Amino acid sequence: MKSILAVAVFCIHITTAMGYNIYITRSDELWDAEPEQQITFKEWKELVDSTPSLRLDGYAEAGSGEDKIRINQEGLTACLNKEGEIIGWFTYSEGVISCDGPNDETIKEMYRIAKKLNADLMGAEGEYYGPDAEVIKNEN
Repeated sequence: MKSILAVAVFCIHITTAMGYNIYITRSDELWDAEPEQQITFKEWKELVDSTPSLRLDGYAEAGSGEDKIRINQEGLTACLNKEGEIIGWFTYSEGVISCDGPNDETIKEMYRIAKKLNADLMGAEGEYYGPDAEVIKNEN
């Protein structure tokens, strides 16, 4: 029971609106991008290293003591607000950067990151996001 509770707390702590992913991508087809369209891990790491609001941890933790849970994943990156608090986690996978359940502050940061990578910010249903976290183009 403690482990189930820890997972629930971890998920709530990391995201505010669970379950809806937003992606930084160079392709209209999220997982079918041509190799030249993919964001390389090297590009991602260089951007993270030069961006104060990002921290490449490779893991995420929540809870304490016996209830602490840790997830390890290469490319797992903390997104920080101006106070240095984690506002979201970005995952790098197959040339795409994703965030599960980002709030508006995180979406705005994702947009800035996307522009630095010559990429777009796309929702799970194919919609595109602009600089103010608003949907600017809907593909549906």
